[in-house]
Amino acid sequence: MAKGTSRYWAMAAVAAVLAAAALSAWAAYDRNVRESSYRTVEVCLDYDDFSTLANQSAEGPLGYWKALREAGATSVAVSEASLGWLEDAGYIDIGQLAPDGPNLKYLVKPNDRISAVMLFERAGERFSGMARPLVGGYEVSGLSYEALRSVNIGPNDYAVALVKGAGFDVVLRLSAFAGFDEGWVKAISGSIGDMTPVIFAEKQVGGFPNRMDGVAEALKSAGAVLGQVEFAGQLGMDALSAGMSPRIIRVHSITPEELAKGMPEETAVERFVRAVRERSMRLLYIRPYRASGADSDPSQHNLGYVGKVAASVKEAGFELGRMDAPPHDTGIDRETLLYAIALGSSAAAYLILLPLGARLAGALAALAALTQMAMMLISPGGLGASAIPFIAAVSMPCLGAAAWLSIMRKSGSGNMGKSVLGWAAASAASVAGGLMLAAPVADTAHMLGVGLFTGVKLAQALPLGFALVAFWALAPGRKGIPDAGSLVKEAAVLGMEPIRWWHAAVVGMAGLAGIYMLLRSGNSNPALVTGFEATARQLLEKLLVYRPRSKEVFIGHPALIAAGFMLGSWPVALSMAAFVLGMVGQVSMVNTFMHLHTPVAATMQRTLLGLALGLAFGLVASVVLKAVVKAASGRWRAR
Repeated sequence: MAKGTSRYWAMAAVAAVLAAAALSAWAAYDRNVRESSYRTVEVCLDYDDFSTLANQSAEGPLGYWKALREAGATSVAVSEASLGWLEDAGYIDIGQLAPDGPNLKYLVKPNDRISAVMLFERAGERFSGMARPLVGGYEVSGLSYEALRSVNIGPNDYAVALVKGAGFDVVLRLSAFAGFDEGWVKAISGSIGDMTPVIFAEKQVGGFPNRMDGVAEALKSAGAVLGQVEFAGQLGMDALSAGMSPRIIRVHSITPEELAKGMPEETAVERFVRAVRERSMRLLYIRPYRASGADSDPSQHNLGYVGKVAASVKEAGFELGRMDAPPHDTGIDRETLLYAIALGSSAAAYLILLPLGARLAGALAALAALTQMAMMLISPGGLGASAIPFIAAVSMPCLGAAAWLSIMRKSGSGNMGKSVLGWAAASAASVAGGLMLAAPVADTAHMLGVGLFTGVKLAQALPLGFALVAFWALAPGRKGIPDAGSLVKEAAVLGMEPIRWWHAAVVGMAGLAGIYMLLRSGNSNPALVTGFEATARQLLEKLLVYRPRSKEVFIGHPALIAAGFMLGSWPVALSMAAFVLGMVGQVSMVNTFMHLHTPVAATMQRTLLGLALGLAFGLVASVVLKAVVKAASGRWRAR
């Protein structure tokens, strides 16, 4: 391919990358507009727990509930009523009838209008042929007295009436028993108002595993909103969420066990606010502190606790109340975005491979583009929708690494300006990659937590591996740019040489960086957080609204800037190690965009703060390195 033609193809590739990044930024802006209008938060109390406190309070039950409402609580989560609870409260009577052979029979008799309605609407569906209406009640057969008393008969309408009378909205906690189906949802639909959150109390959702579609449709028809409890990992939640989208609300709760371990109230309040601000939680499910100290009244202590949570959420810029309907998707068509991103990531591949020859780069980039187009044609909502963002997440930080190497090859040793320029170019490519992976899933469903980015670990490991190989192949200081054939021959010769200390050092550093990234992705292993990092995190959280990632501020960005400064002054092995370590920051930025439920404004602010602080630490690190080199050189000359 002629040199002039190659230049035009390179310009076209740059244009394709910029176009994909621009469309992705537009999609991110559109999502930010929708997220900005979705800022109403429910402060929800557990009815059973707070009823105990209400009965102990000096104000009396109704007075205490009204005090909680004035403190800022907006809703109460009501559980289901068992027949035993209704009998103990005097709302029904359960009397034994003459047995039918071996089958025991009981008469369940309502004593007021509410219990009569509950039995009339629900008994036939709940007992699945084991109950039949009689004059004055229902005959139930086939259960012992204890088993009959343990049966839940649906939402506790007495509790619902009480909390509504105190001015609260209602959240329903439902049991996902084996017979939960669309028929049961219809039977309890009278207790489900429009936009009423429904939370399942067990480790699975209602209808799991074989009735998910019918349950989803029935819940939507009844007006329900599905509560997704963070970290609960309920079986069937992903499928039910997909069926109910966008009627979903994300729920954050702190369990009684966590509170009982001595969690400070300030920590609990901050955790709730962070969940709202950074992870789009819109229902805060509050459990009370059961032990408030010898000199404290538990009811009053928890009244103050609820007030602090509500006040802190308002101070963070959110409103309190029942959530509005989630905003509808707008902006650019998703398939159009996917095609643009496929072309952009293929163009990035062309630019990455260009040093190996324009023909080879063009052929491989064309193959990448055709493969992604085929994925879109075969499965636009499946393989195409997941593979194309993944390819962008890998190709763009690799493009950043290639850009850094290109700039460094043209600069002199220890050039601070070129070091910063190379870091800036790599960072721009990585941020663009983050936008390109997040743009196709900037819809309302993903905003509400439906679906996750797949391939997180692999998307982090591949750019680090590429950085190691690319530095060896295109290392600044090489004379000319080797072609693919010569690199293969050189690799073969290198493979036959004895292992030197710097080989082991570089491979070890790259391996440690990769393992560190994989273990720390998603902050899934808090044990790896050092004391220094924990202190730095707390300080940054107090100073900044959105804390940047420590592996960007303290490791990745400074290392990449220092790597450029070290070229020519330090051994190549150490420069290579610093470069690979610096790519940790680039991969981390892309990883930040993989948290699809995090508001895009939070992601961008966190990323930009990380860049600013990382630049400052990088410049300081470079000055220190320069002083070290100067001092070491002076001592060497003195000897």
